Amino acid sequence: MNLNPIFNHENYKKRRSNKKTRSDKKTDVKIYVSEANYNYLFKKASALNISMTELVSNAFYVMFRRGYDYQQFRYSVTDYMVHVKLSKQDNETLGRYAGEWMMNKRKAATNIFNNILYIRGV
Repeated sequence: MNLNPIFNHENYKKRRSNKKTRSDKKTDVKIYVSEANYNYLFKKASALNISMTELVSNAFYVMFRRGYDYQQFRYSVTDYMVHVKLSKQDNETLGRYAGEWMMNKRKAATNIFNNILYIRGV
C-alpha cells in the first residue's frame, strides 16, 4: 500500500463506480452538416447569443412537438458537425423514427435536421 492516495488505484476504481447518473440526463447526437449550413448556424447562434448545440436542440424540440411528415434526404459525411442534446422523450421519438425508416439514430437525426433547414428555407 502506498502512502500517496494517487498511487492507490484500488480505491480510485471503487469510488468511481459508485457515481450515480442523473435521471434527466440528455443524450448527445452528432449531425453532419455542410459548410454553408454550419456557417448559417454559427451566425444565427451568435446573433441570438446562444451556443449552436442549444440552437439545434431547440429546433429539434419544436419539430418533435409539432409533428411533421418528413422527407427523405441524402446522408453524407462532411467535415462539419453539430451536436444535439436530446431529452429522454425526444431520444425515444428519434429512435421510433429511426426504426420506421430502417436507419440508425444519427442518420435519422440528420434527416430530421435537413427537414428543419428545408422548412426554414436555408
